[in-house]
Amino acid sequence: MSTEIPLTEDVFQDELEKFRRVHEETEEAMNKYKRILKEFNNVQENVQKKTLEHRKQTKTMRKVIKFAQVSPELKAEALQEVKDVETTSNSWRSLFPSAGAFIVKLLIGGCNLRMFKPDSRQAYKMEYNTFRTFHSYFIFIANIILLLVDIPLLDLLYFIINVYFYFSFALREHILKTNGSHIRTWWILHHYLCVAMFTIYALYPRTDEYVKIRPYSFMMGIYEGIVHFLQARYQRHRVYTLITLRKIGDMEVPNQDSTPVHWNNNMIRLLPFLLLGDTIQLCYGTVLMMDYFKNRLWSEWQLVALGLVFLILAFGNTITTLITFFKSQGGKKVKYIPEWSPQFFYGTAVPSPTTSPVPQHGGPPPALSPATESVDTFNRVYHRERTKNKS
Repeated sequence: MSTEIPLTEDVFQDELEKFRRVHEETEEAMNKYKRILKEFNNVQENVQKKTLEHRKQTKTMRKVIKFAQVSPELKAEALQEVKDVETTSNSWRSLFPSAGAFIVKLLIGGCNLRMFKPDSRQAYKMEYNTFRTFHSYFIFIANIILLLVDIPLLDLLYFIINVYFYFSFALREHILKTNGSHIRTWWILHHYLCVAMFTIYALYPRTDEYVKIRPYSFMMGIYEGIVHFLQARYQRHRVYTLITLRKIGDMEVPNQDSTPVHWNNNMIRLLPFLLLGDTIQLCYGTVLMMDYFKNRLWSEWQLVALGLVFLILAFGNTITTLITFFKSQGGKKVKYIPEWSPQFFYGTAVPSPTTSPVPQHGGPPPALSPATESVDTFNRVYHRERTKNKS
């Protein structure tokens, strides 16, 4: 039996008029949007041509300065002016579409990877952080399960899933780098090496040597999962604090591969565990190489390939981590890039999903909230002294 209440003709006419009115308003707004979009594309094309002409003229001016028969003082003044103009023009490039790195173009074509809306970039960065955290949980739990049960199909599934994860990490970090993040190139290469490593694992037949090295691989994976989780936990709060203090750009991500200023006391305490993980990889890779040549396992090319990948990963991770650490201790800071801030686009502070509201350029830094209590004492004192000097 139907329980629907019949509608009167007046209600029907009202809803029909409302439907038509909303459609007309939406259609009008869409037509306006299309006109503005067409105008924007025309302006963008014109500005790109102007910047190209500007770049050529800048190079010509450098040659003119080099061969001009003028006084050294005038040459120095003109050269400094050209350098200032080049600094400004370099920031303009970030406002145009970009297809990213060469390998990304090979994989997905020459489509635009640059996001112009701050909210879109922040949402993408948050999704990337969530993806990394999920992967840390996954490798920790999966390696425990695979250590306890020995099912070849589960091993293969685990390796294939990790190929997806690390390949996705590499592509996402290419996109983040295109949009202003300072992810070191080594760590993107690191993810491609991990793709190769898990592909080799997936192709490894179930020989006696594979059965022997299998538990050690999963035990090492458990340790890596714990370290990655702790590292992300410390760094996520640190990045939030540094973005709030405007010491780094809002597209930095919580890992040791972004900028040197991310290192605080918690990360220094975690440094031995990071280096221990790299040492374990180094020893494991060495053992695999020794087994291959000592036991003359010429048919098992996967063994020597895995050993080589582990050695490259160990050396690369150690060198990059130590360089980042020593740069942070030496006080070298990555220059903040204002073109990626909401103020650069809109002229006003626009709160983002991961940061508190930020002041205008030139204004005082925001007050330290309870969320910033983990900032080092040195950074808090430095922050207050700098505020006093500005005022």
